[in-house]
Amino acid sequence: MGVVGAGKRADATATHRRVAREDQADTEAAEAATPLKAQVAGRAVLLIPHRGETDDEAALPADHRRILAIVRAVGGAVQVKSVGEEWGLEVGVRGKLEPLRAKMT
Repeated sequence: MGVVGAGKRADATATHRRVAREDQADTEAAEAATPLKAQVAGRAVLLIPHRGETDDEAALPADHRRILAIVRAVGGAVQVKSVGEEWGLEVGVRGKLEPLRAKMT
């Protein structure tokens, strides 16, 4: 094999290494994008929900769309208590509003 053959082999080796690096980077990016799962009350749940590329509010969960509709109807800042009243929650009972408060923050 002459100088030309050795040069082609070196080019092929360099190309192979570059493709391997790109493949490794793609694999790492895919692993990083995979949502983590956890156990809550005996059920498997996603720690980070799946996200889409759309900014449309239709992509929001139904509860969040309801909160958004209430905030828009008021036209400004709202208290968790008033949203809870709209939902029919027992606002006088301590702790009933905490799940709603978590969704609003």
